[in-house]
Amino acid sequence: MMSDKNYKLGILYGTDPDTEMLSQKFAGNLINTEEFCKACENLEQNVKCDKCREHLTSFSSSIYFYEKIGEKVPDFIEDPEEFLPKNLPPVDFILVVGIHQDLLSGLPNYLKDKKEIKAVIVPIEDPKWAPAGLQVQVLEDFESYGIQAAFPKPFCALSKEIN
Repeated sequence: MMSDKNYKLGILYGTDPDTEMLSQKFAGNLINTEEFCKACENLEQNVKCDKCREHLTSFSSSIYFYEKIGEKVPDFIEDPEEFLPKNLPPVDFILVVGIHQDLLSGLPNYLKDKKEIKAVIVPIEDPKWAPAGLQVQVLEDFESYGIQAAFPKPFCALSKEIN
């Protein structure tokens, strides 16, 4: 059952084409426009769309930013905040998909004073996005600032239950 509260979501994603595709797919599912789902058209059989998504709600008003970060960054980033967004709208949750590892490691410190942020979700579709040691470090840093964090692997494994 969905809460009546209107949560605010921000999405930060990296520069890799797979990262961008996953971010677009996630946002597309939330926005739920008629043009988004083309599953029936992609079937080899001649199937007419049965509008299975018609009853689903659009959460487009919940997405406050959708921003690609990490273009033109060096291999090693000494000051991650230099490459993170200068102005971040206040949101409840941030989805972080496949950003540079140094940017990810600097994210907890960057977000520590943004008290409205309840949680950060970092899906792991590719182990190179956040190796296990980096996940532990970033999780501990977020927790020290009172921000919940999750690293679902794969993304669809995210659950409100403890895994």
